[in-house]
Amino acid sequence: MSIAVAFCFMIVLICSVYSMPVAAATILAMFALKQVMQGYFDVFRYFAGGIGTNVLISLAVFASIARCKLNQRFPNVNFGTPTLYCAVGLFAWSALSMAWSPGRESAATIILQALPYFVLILLLGVQLVSSLEDFSTLIRATMLMGLFMNLSFLTNPEFIVRDGRLVLDSGGGITTSPLTMGSFAAATLIMGTLARGGSGRFVMLLRVASVILGISVAIFSGSRGQVIAGVGVSLLFLPFAAPHKTALSRISSIFGVMFVLLSFTVLFDLITSALPSFVGQRFSAESVLYGSGSSAGTRMANVLVLLQAWLNTPTAPLIGLGYIAFSAIPGGSDIDVYAHNVYAEVVFELGLPGIVLFGTMVYFGLRSAFRNYLFAESPSDRAAGATMLALIFFEAFLLAKQGSLWGLSPIIMYLCISSRIERARTIQIDAP
Repeated sequence: MSIAVAFCFMIVLICSVYSMPVAAATILAMFALKQVMQGYFDVFRYFAGGIGTNVLISLAVFASIARCKLNQRFPNVNFGTPTLYCAVGLFAWSALSMAWSPGRESAATIILQALPYFVLILLLGVQLVSSLEDFSTLIRATMLMGLFMNLSFLTNPEFIVRDGRLVLDSGGGITTSPLTMGSFAAATLIMGTLARGGSGRFVMLLRVASVILGISVAIFSGSRGQVIAGVGVSLLFLPFAAPHKTALSRISSIFGVMFVLLSFTVLFDLITSALPSFVGQRFSAESVLYGSGSSAGTRMANVLVLLQAWLNTPTAPLIGLGYIAFSAIPGGSDIDVYAHNVYAEVVFELGLPGIVLFGTMVYFGLRSAFRNYLFAESPSDRAAGATMLALIFFEAFLLAKQGSLWGLSPIIMYLCISSRIERARTIQIDAP
């Protein structure tokens, strides 16, 4: 099995070099793919701090861009958009805010570790997709990668269920992140539900497998928010991916809704019945809202801690408390380094400049995403536009429950890509 996984990984890297949309898909799958490789090869688990997979993917992305530039096939699209400028400005302001942050040491550590990924994801990754057709390719590539990645999570005995979550135990109490696994699985679920383009039995089987495996891995990972948001967003955007213009399209949408709901119900019952009873109880409304650990109540408590510090600091409404101030304020330092709520970080830690930059970034990115969908000229482009919107809303939900700004949520890449696609489309329209 290890040989097959190594071969598949090599194929992914080669395809990334020769296709920029595939390279973009590999970036989005990078952190989950890292766990897959660590599950089969110790060299990826322990060598160079476990970043071997990320390094190889980064080299493939650089090679892809360099190859297209040398062959003069790089899309002639103005790279800069208001969305990208606001995103870069937001990260620059967060770094500057370390000057007055009481948690500057923790902030500096986080930023330095994330800086290479900032360059890879935001500055390079955004350049890899310039049209809805490219994004359709990205979707198909992600679903194909998801086949062997999600199967690896489910079948590799190195991944074990611990405390109701599927993880890879690296020893010494260190495990991989089930949220990363759950997020990728939920993304493949959304893509499988909404994707169009291509024809034939293989595409349909690929979509069905993406839905079933995506739901299964998300549930096994114990990532409750990812499961809820993944299923909910898939159902919400299904009518937009296939507008009800004919009786056949209406029947298709109804069948799609029934298939996702039935798959979720059956798989949830099968998986939770095979695991300890507390696994299923974690998904109850009471546990999601008020349970210990990563419940909605815990996240709200983090917000209240930041709010109290914000109210007690006269300069905070203007310039914020400073990035990662949560790690050093009373109450916050007893919980975690960051608040696990990016919206709270932006408002309370980054102040008015952070709010303006973040809000403007979201506004321009979402506007572009809606326009790309509305002006799509083919069913496959329309489905790609709907999938982009669905993924943005999915990631927007996750910002309220996990991660930090420099965790570089995929939503920032999606928003910037949306604006780049709109820029490319309008240039083509305006061309003589």
